[in-house]
Amino acid sequence: MKKKGICLVLVMMLILGMAGSTVLAKNRPGSVVSTNVIGLAQGVINLQYEKVLNPGMSLYASPRLLIGGGLTGFGMIAGIKKYLNPTAPEGFWFGGHGDFAYVSAGTIASATGFGGGANLGYKYFLTDNFIIEGSLGLAYIYMSASVLGYTYVAGGTFGVTGSIGVGYAF
Repeated sequence: MKKKGICLVLVMMLILGMAGSTVLAKNRPGSVVSTNVIGLAQGVINLQYEKVLNPGMSLYASPRLLIGGGLTGFGMIAGIKKYLNPTAPEGFWFGGHGDFAYVSAGTIASATGFGGGANLGYKYFLTDNFIIEGSLGLAYIYMSASVLGYTYVAGGTFGVTGSIGVGYAF
């Protein structure tokens, strides 16, 4: 009898916890704008816009601009985040993305890349609207380059990605 009572209490706690997180998710912001602090430190200006589709999923897009060190470039990442709990846009998430990038060194050289990857992360609300987010992932990019008018196919490569973002939710 004692075991049944403990199991009943645990099941009730689980149900109330799930219901409470769903109610709280309804009051959460539906959009987040953030920037990658690591990218800014490397000279890449980027913004990420994330739109919540439902309490467990969101879409995001992140345009990038590179100016400095003799290079100019632009790119875009777009993807999806699946939150482990129905608390989007806060909590643990995993997702996938597609990537495009173009970089130029004036008239000497340029490179174009396409790729994609998978990542996981955690977003935390510091206040009702200010967030901090960290993520790690694996990405694949296929590059082709042009040097002094000659085109080369550089091939593809895998890499580890990471970001620390700060932003505002509304």
